[in-house]
Amino acid sequence: MKKFLAFFLALIMVCSLCISAMAADAEAEYQDEGENLATAQEIYKQAEIFAQAKGLQLLPEEVVFASSANNSETIPPASAPSKVAKPSSSITVTEGKGSTQTLTANGEKWFTFKTTSGGAYNIYTTGSTNTYGELYKSGLLGLSLVTKTGTGGSNNNFQIKVDLNNNTTYYVKVKGGTSSSSGSFRFYFVGNRDSKTSSNGGEWRWSKMDVDPDGAFFNIDQITYLTPTQATGYYNVVSTDSIRKVRDAVINLTTTKAIEWIMKYYGVNADVAKWILDILAVGSAVVPQIPSLTSVELDSIAKAAARDASTGMCTKGLIVYSVTTYTSTGSGGMIPVTMNTYERWNGTTMYGQKYYRGTFSLPANPKPLWR
Repeated sequence: MKKFLAFFLALIMVCSLCISAMAADAEAEYQDEGENLATAQEIYKQAEIFAQAKGLQLLPEEVVFASSANNSETIPPASAPSKVAKPSSSITVTEGKGSTQTLTANGEKWFTFKTTSGGAYNIYTTGSTNTYGELYKSGLLGLSLVTKTGTGGSNNNFQIKVDLNNNTTYYVKVKGGTSSSSGSFRFYFVGNRDSKTSSNGGEWRWSKMDVDPDGAFFNIDQITYLTPTQATGYYNVVSTDSIRKVRDAVINLTTTKAIEWIMKYYGVNADVAKWILDILAVGSAVVPQIPSLTSVELDSIAKAAARDASTGMCTKGLIVYSVTTYTSTGSGGMIPVTMNTYERWNGTTMYGQKYYRGTFSLPANPKPLWR
């Protein structure tokens, strides 16, 4: 008899877990935008009736149907309301295109959008009106609060910086920063793209994100911006098959003599020669291995930087995108492979990769990643 009771209790526990899983599966199936809500709720009700008939208890409804949260999203404090009902009306907005609206005292405006890429986004208002924003993620039983703020922007406008999931519907409630705040404002949601100005080139590297737009094995590691002088030096360094000869020839020379030797060897001016000397890391215990590129890639550099074949000088700046992909070893391992692509750099404004957050650095001689 005792063995039978033990077996029966174990069976009850398994049933309870299975029933809860049934309800949870309903949430997963209809997560996006809360479609077919009635169907999911009906499944839960049927499971609840069955459980009561067997003397079992399901997990609470708010737990079973809780929207799955993106780990990268800011979790609101415990005192903040975790769920609200969807608004009866909202303004659909498109990424990058603003929507101008007017707030009345104690009023609010609702906006909605669906992401087309996962990654870093900025949600904000502009104008002279003091605004406060609340970001919600669409769920099966309403809207789940992601984060809220009344600061971050200019002129008392809010700005939310957050990583969002791909193909997901979000809502934003905009209200006045104070009970008396009123006036017009313009609402935006845009994929993040870092920017910085520099007259001497620079480097951008992406920061680790919980939401990687391209997946775990495809990363923009660095974007390098080179001035025409730096692009000329880069072309000369990577186009020679005798780079070791150059390094060995200048390693014991003074800086002045080394620059003179490089100027004569490459037929370049002193600025380009100094950049080549720096990139060779003469005097350093760690000397980078400089590759010889294929003629196709060299042609890409020359075209992007408008290289004058008669003088050997690049007349335009160069952007070098360094991307890491991974190749299987066949035995479970992965080998990283860096590939560079090239574009022309016009002006002094540098940009990071869209939907990423990263940091800029301004070394005296920015260097693209080597393959």
